[in-house]
Amino acid sequence: MSGYFNFGLHTAVSPWERRTFLEYSRRIFGRDPRWVPFDAHKIHHAIDPALNPHLARLNPSLFYFDGLRRQDQPLAGPGLTMFETPLVTAILLQDPRRQDRTAYLAHLHCANSTKAFLAFQDNLIEELAKRGIRRLIGPTGLSPHLGSGALASHWQQWPPQHTPYNPPYLPEILDRRMQPFAQSVLFHFVVPRERPSPPQTPATLQPLNPAQLNDELLPLLAAACQNPAGFAPPDPLEAEFWQRWLGPQLHGWVAQVDGTPVGLVLLLPDLADRLRRFRGGRGLWRLGLTAVKNRHVQAGRVLLGGVLPQWRNQGIGQQLWQQTIRTAQHAGWQRLTIGPVWQEETAVSWLQKQNASPQQTYQLYERTF
Repeated sequence: MSGYFNFGLHTAVSPWERRTFLEYSRRIFGRDPRWVPFDAHKIHHAIDPALNPHLARLNPSLFYFDGLRRQDQPLAGPGLTMFETPLVTAILLQDPRRQDRTAYLAHLHCANSTKAFLAFQDNLIEELAKRGIRRLIGPTGLSPHLGSGALASHWQQWPPQHTPYNPPYLPEILDRRMQPFAQSVLFHFVVPRERPSPPQTPATLQPLNPAQLNDELLPLLAAACQNPAGFAPPDPLEAEFWQRWLGPQLHGWVAQVDGTPVGLVLLLPDLADRLRRFRGGRGLWRLGLTAVKNRHVQAGRVLLGGVLPQWRNQGIGQQLWQQTIRTAQHAGWQRLTIGPVWQEETAVSWLQKQNASPQQTYQLYERTF
């Protein structure tokens, strides 16, 4: 009989345990060639509450779950032993900005074993009860506005950086204990060769300074992060995490009317292929990743964009979009991926009118207790 037994739930607190947590995550999804490993340097810092104030206030618990593989034949022979198999890694987060006893299941990596995931959740219930949690939402990113949901379609596509990825079995496993309640979609766009002509609007465009995201651009960031899941809008602490997590390649454009910011778009080169090739920059692979990181990139990411409600329907969104196309042409990007965008947003129909194609969908789940 195949399967697992003798399950163990562990909490990563020390630096060594956090390294084990990341190694388990890598081993669970690492054999899938489409999986995009996290930047090794960034993820080590991001999961350490002492180095990430945004994470620290979320009362994080880093769990890694393993078990022994049941063998069809008994193990025999000198020196032959059994070792634990990584089965699940996840970070339990509780945002103090929410007062509805909701927690997030972030950084979820799960092996292809329904029994293992059900056992993990059974073990997790005790921790949820201690915290008085009545609702669990997942999968999410360390910021729920970056990388939330389980990939539910188009697994054959190579996923871009800063989007969720999982093998096809994960939604089937999540369906066993959790209920789907919100969905987002990733758009693909082929950058045209012809340069768009700028529309006539009351706004002027300025290059985005990422350091302003946690200051004067914070209302724009919050407006662009509206969501059906009740995620709190980014505040200065979370915006600072965005800047560290997304790195120095983050750029974009800000639309202003009489000096007041009214819209923005956030852009990044898509380094997914390089992170795959150089294994996230672990160990000596860091030298190769650093050497090619800033070389010509063929794809770009539009993380998010938006215009304040009182300034919509005046062509400012179109102005930002056309500037995005010109930026992509200047950078040599041949294609863009946009979002993911929540299905309920008007941006879905707007992007389709711009000839962007909806492809990968991401399903967010919940469970109430």
